[in-house]
Amino acid sequence: MSEHPARSLVPPDGWLGPVAAERAPVSPGFVWAATALALLVRLAGLTSQSLWVDEIMTWRAVRPDAGLSFLAQIRDAIQGPLYLAVVWPLVRLGPPELMLRLPAALAGAAAVPVVAAVAARLLDRPAARLAVLLVAINPFLVWYSQEARGYAFLVLFGALMVLAFLRLREAGPNVGDGV
Repeated sequence: MSEHPARSLVPPDGWLGPVAAERAPVSPGFVWAATALALLVRLAGLTSQSLWVDEIMTWRAVRPDAGLSFLAQIRDAIQGPLYLAVVWPLVRLGPPELMLRLPAALAGAAAVPVVAAVAARLLDRPAARLAVLLVAINPFLVWYSQEARGYAFLVLFGALMVLAFLRLREAGPNVGDGV
């Protein structure tokens, strides 16, 4: 028999030290600034490019000249009927490039405070601030927030789902809270 105890690849509890004691919400001012930065970055150049292949599919699904009712156009959507339902009335109000992309830009910016709430529950303050900043300026998240598709909605609703799960885990299930 070996005189050395078996080693585990799983670190022992508390191996990170007192990180749990350092967890605190990111300051509201920082979250507001990061959200404003995210919105600014996403709105900059929102209409500078013409629609491309996937966005043209979105346009064809909601275009006003089709003469179809809302339900007739949305019911056959195989990708993202929620996004189409949001942009359907908007494309009737203004320029297609802007109106098709605006909901994605707003959803991408709205993900920043949601990620801040998630990060405050999982990370210490410096790591949470970094996570918030990365969501605000990440090139992939910015790119998909400037595209007339539902990808930014996916990020936003995914973050909301994680936040709801963490709240449920913290408080325990309570039908009265609705979460």
